Amino acid sequence: MKRFFLFAIVLAMTVCLCAGCANENKAALGVDLGHGSNVDGEGIGGIPNGGAASNDSTDDEVDPEDEGTPDDEGTPDDEGTPDDEGTPDDEGTPDEEGTPDEEGTPDEEGTSDDEGNEAPAAVDPDAEGSGWYKILSFNIKSMWYNPETESTGTDMRAKTVEIMKAIDADIVGLQEVDSIVPRSFNVDQPKWLAEQLGYEYYYFTNTVKKDGGDYGHAILSRFPIKKVEVGTFREQNNELRKYTRVILEIDGQEVVYINTHLCTQGEYLADGTRDTTIGESQFREVADIIQKEKRPALMTADYNLPIKTQFKLFDRSKMTSMNGGKTQKKLHDMIGIDNIFVNNMLDYYVDGEGMSVFVGMETSSDHDPLWSYFKIK
Repeated sequence: MKRFFLFAIVLAMTVCLCAGCANENKAALGVDLGHGSNVDGEGIGGIPNGGAASNDSTDDEVDPEDEGTPDDEGTPDDEGTPDDEGTPDDEGTPDEEGTPDEEGTPDEEGTSDDEGNEAPAAVDPDAEGSGWYKILSFNIKSMWYNPETESTGTDMRAKTVEIMKAIDADIVGLQEVDSIVPRSFNVDQPKWLAEQLGYEYYYFTNTVKKDGGDYGHAILSRFPIKKVEVGTFREQNNELRKYTRVILEIDGQEVVYINTHLCTQGEYLADGTRDTTIGESQFREVADIIQKEKRPALMTADYNLPIKTQFKLFDRSKMTSMNGGKTQKKLHDMIGIDNIFVNNMLDYYVDGEGMSVFVGMETSSDHDPLWSYFKIK
């Protein structure tokens, strides 16, 4: 009888240990961990010549080893919503070192601060083997807007390719991109641009349907796209907005890159400014992801927010603004509407005139192209 009870006790302990091991394996596989709750995987993508970062590579579940992935703790909470101090016309503007000057160009010290990245010494970022890479953000207006006549309906594909070839970026974030839409001549724009410009990797995220086709934003890359996640912003206004987070492999290291297009501003307020509450909420959401990354990270976008508002919405000790110049000619109060951000695991280039971001002198859109250099520390 004693032997029977002893055997029963040993058997019970064995079952408990096995159950514990199973739970550990579940955690290691990312099962039921609640990761990626805002990842919907509705992007469309691919790569000419095979090896595509396609829709199949968009994961509903986040890789459990991906420490920089947004999870339940990594998203801004209710307290992160913009308050009265977040409106663009408040007096709480960034200090002199972080504010573009009156002409809309960043001043000499406007790209670094005491807590953020320190600008590296003068180098030639275009020198072969320098380790510097170029990133471009460009709202292409579906390549059907003529900036000279300020009218739509013109095929601007050739001009867009000419501009992008001259800039010759390694990573490109595009906004306002069509795919098989009649207004832009039924061209699969992300695929077509990748083929014309020689980008082996690309990914297109459709945010809305447009006349039987798709409309959204896209990423072009010379570096392998290892993983794709598409997230839908928690707060929306008149048009659905998403962000695309990819893992790139650069010099054998994983680099996180986000491209997005935030919502347009809302109704005009009594003081003559426009309501930016939802746009600020969307900015906080993606900024929070970048600030929590444990790997090098970059972000491009048409933020639809002026630079002084952006400066109130992120932690300058964890994330650096390149201080976007005036890229939207019609919106005089929207300096920095297009911008590039890096976290503190990347260096950024500053030239002899104190510029870390460069704005194209010509464009094929209602936005100018904006580019900069980065380097893995």
